[in-house]
Amino acid sequence: MDDSSTTKTSTQTAAPTVAPTAADSRTAEQRQKFNDRCTALRQAVDDKHAMHDRVAKLKQLQSAAQGEADQAKAAWSSALRESNGEITRAIHKLRAAERSALALVEEYEVMAQELATDSERLELRVAECHADASGVRHGLVALAKDSTYAKFLNEGADCLAAAYQLYLDDANCGVPYRSQIDPDQLASNFMRKVLADIKSRGGSHAAKAIIASAIGVGAVPHAGVDPALAASPVRRMQLRKKLGLQS
Repeated sequence: MDDSSTTKTSTQTAAPTVAPTAADSRTAEQRQKFNDRCTALRQAVDDKHAMHDRVAKLKQLQSAAQGEADQAKAAWSSALRESNGEITRAIHKLRAAERSALALVEEYEVMAQELATDSERLELRVAECHADASGVRHGLVALAKDSTYAKFLNEGADCLAAAYQLYLDDANCGVPYRSQIDPDQLASNFMRKVLADIKSRGGSHAAKAIIASAIGVGAVPHAGVDPALAASPVRRMQLRKKLGLQS
């Protein structure tokens, strides 16, 4: 077969290209937005953990400085008694060492207060990033709901309509006209049955696979997030006000 025949065959068998719809483009845009929000959330959580490590290290240093001060105080107090109250050079050095250690303790306390404010800012940042990502995911759920229902109408609504008509025919088959069940009552009975069947299949692997495919993203990361703060716009607003941040 020559090249022209091969090209012709390939052209004939190629699948038609389906242009993305506006809904497809919107979904793709929201998925990218969600991924960006989750990346920002993970970075905020990493910064929060790094801040906790800094605070823990600072507490260790403060505790060590306090221990040095206590040790120096005990040493010069003992030496003072041994010298019968005379201030020796060794005692001067020990008292200076105590003062130096206590100065460090005080400075570490000031630093701890500064870091406490920074920690609250990071906690707020994490909560806001989580709230933003959750909002975007909710938008994806809404888009998936509409697209999945449209798919059902295209692929399954006719089968459901046929099942409903068969249900009506079966219920009143051979029943005199005056004794036939009211169509509205039959419709209510049928939809009650459909709803029960839908609920029973809601947790199936097939249903979960359809949901995952329609949404196209996973859950919002929760590790390192204060759930109460993330879920409460009021609490976040109060914390922003406390920190002197603009609303």
